Amino acid sequence: EYNGFTFVNQNGLWVLGNFVFRYTPQQVEDVSATGIKPATNYQGKPAYVYSEDDDAEIEIAVNLGQLAQRVQKACPEDKKTVCQSDLPVKTCSDNFIIIKEGNISTIKQENNCVFIEGQKEELTSLADQFLFKILGIR
Repeated sequence: EYNGFTFVNQNGLWVLGNFVFRYTPQQVEDVSATGIKPATNYQGKPAYVYSEDDDAEIEIAVNLGQLAQRVQKACPEDKKTVCQSDLPVKTCSDNFIIIKEGNISTIKQENNCVFIEGQKEELTSLADQFLFKILGIR
């Protein structure tokens, strides 16, 4: 029970309606998230994801896939030399979520890019926290 929302544990995952999370809001530290647009920003539009962590990427793709037209892997312009050649190159004019390793935990939005950054072991909980924010849970 959190903020009027009831999460149900199923097979080690937390389920809220059609959404599935690895963590509950109580289990993730509330990291400041600046400029985050609500879930309606993704409705019926393609969403693109670049991630340095598979679990965090899956968390975003499974949940955002219920709102977006589709969720697709993509490559940021500044990383195109290291991305697979078949990935489309995207910019902040697209709905683009970039998950990468860093020393400081942050979630911020610039134009249509969301940057989720933190230590490798916390990227999935940061992805959940981003989802909690856009869905109005937190």
